[in-house]
Amino acid sequence: MDREAVVRDYLQLARDAAIQAVALSAGKIRVRSSVRMKCQIPLCEHYGTNRACPPLIPELATFREALQDYEWAFLLGLVVSREAVRGHEPELALDDFVCRSENWALGRGYYWGFGLTGGACYRCPRCEISRPCPFPFRQHPSPEGMGIDITMLAREVGWAVDWPPKDRVHYFALFFL
Repeated sequence: MDREAVVRDYLQLARDAAIQAVALSAGKIRVRSSVRMKCQIPLCEHYGTNRACPPLIPELATFREALQDYEWAFLLGLVVSREAVRGHEPELALDDFVCRSENWALGRGYYWGFGLTGGACYRCPRCEISRPCPFPFRQHPSPEGMGIDITMLAREVGWAVDWPPKDRVHYFALFFL
């Protein structure tokens, strides 16, 4: 399957799941230390206590270097009215789609495809980092934890994002091929 067909198929997969998606050149993704710094200043409640958060995720230099091997980045979005937000359901729905995306890519021979999803991992009520993870293939770091200003990226592609949220809450993820 040619590259453009892969992109078209993936964008259709997202549409079928009611996920907004935009294909970008992976080279457009910027990894910035200042973005990850927000995990520490002010200190996020998940810093050091959640496997999907710093400092328990790859170093930025490692991630920055690895991104050079990817051609495509797909910005994924889910918009939910403030009244409809219930706990971490939107984050988990987007994370489930990223897991589905990884399986989709694997089935097409892109075994290195991976995703980043918003916030910490919310699969367990509390991450027990001293024990093996019950969901090792379902947790993903956030774009911000990996140094990516996801709000700026969404605005660059023309998505109207209220920050802080007003009537609707935007949830974002990235998927790399």
